[in-house]
Amino acid sequence: MFAKRFAGLWVWCVGLSFAAYSQQVRIVTVEQVEQLLNNNSDTVHIVNFWATWCAPCVKELPDFIRLSQDYRHQPVQLWLISMDFRSSLESKLKPFLERRKIQQPIWLLDNTDYDSWINRIDAHWQGDLPFTLIFNNYRKQRKAIYGETTYQHLEQLVRQML
Repeated sequence: MFAKRFAGLWVWCVGLSFAAYSQQVRIVTVEQVEQLLNNNSDTVHIVNFWATWCAPCVKELPDFIRLSQDYRHQPVQLWLISMDFRSSLESKLKPFLERRKIQQPIWLLDNTDYDSWINRIDAHWQGDLPFTLIFNNYRKQRKAIYGETTYQHLEQLVRQML
């Protein structure tokens, strides 16, 4: 009897631990990303294009998360846009987020025809990952980072745009 109750409690606890790290990933279109990039709020937006298969992206991801936590009481928003394939959402992206206990919102770009839209995001971006845009459109400030970055660099740019 005790073993059955214990087994049931164990299953319930395991279910809770998975639920605690269950990550919702929102599928977005290029048009939705463009709307974000063109908003006119006095908020510093950090938009990071990354993928689970990109080693530099994975390496710098904790810096973005730390920055969003450090500036959570400031007008700063982090947008982590995954370039993983939609077909790998359940098999790769969500398990990756759960293993790393990432709680920040994640967006998955639903368009793998990069040549058709990449210039609409940034005319100088060649498609390499990671790629980050930091901007405050109200103040007409924008900085693109092509390749890997650091917490210190990100924080310096955010402070300049606040």
